[in-house]
Amino acid sequence: MGPIEILWATVLTFFVFIALVRGYHKELGVTIVLLATLWVLKQAEVIVVKKPTTGLYGSMYLALSKNNPLHANLIPESNALKMYLFLGVLVLIVLASYRGRTISLGGTPTKGHARSLLDIAVGAVNGYLFAGTAWYYMALFGYPFPKWMHVDMSRTTHLAQVIVSQYLPPTLLDDKIIIAAVVLLVILGVRK
Repeated sequence: MGPIEILWATVLTFFVFIALVRGYHKELGVTIVLLATLWVLKQAEVIVVKKPTTGLYGSMYLALSKNNPLHANLIPESNALKMYLFLGVLVLIVLASYRGRTISLGGTPTKGHARSLLDIAVGAVNGYLFAGTAWYYMALFGYPFPKWMHVDMSRTTHLAQVIVSQYLPPTLLDDKIIIAAVVLLVILGVRK
């Protein structure tokens, strides 16, 4: 398998092409969904990975862990299951947002080169949010892929290590920034 950053850039490019076809005014609705999903996954990460014992997250962890009254451990111990759970939620929500209706900006979309540039920019943001979040959770759980997939992450490039440690959405975007962006995009989407 080649460097993971090549795969990441390829996925991002697919999102740019999708945005060029759909238009930025529809893609901004997907951006809202991706940002909200990122926020939810970050909250779930606190419960599943950090296993808090106090406060609201501590109560949620205890309710989902093997200490609950049903004596059922609803939080998987396996890193592979955790990764597939996080990635499954991300993929399902993205598929639903592209298949279903989302908030789209009202008014007449711009024309010409300005529209193409906006399409490319919004597509790149959506690709970054999707591919970067997926990569973050693969790295967080140690890339626990089955042997038959021949994924060897022991020899990642220096660039990949830098990107994972500093530039992926869950690391780079604080909760307050995510919430502010969602609120701003919703306001832009509902105003006419």
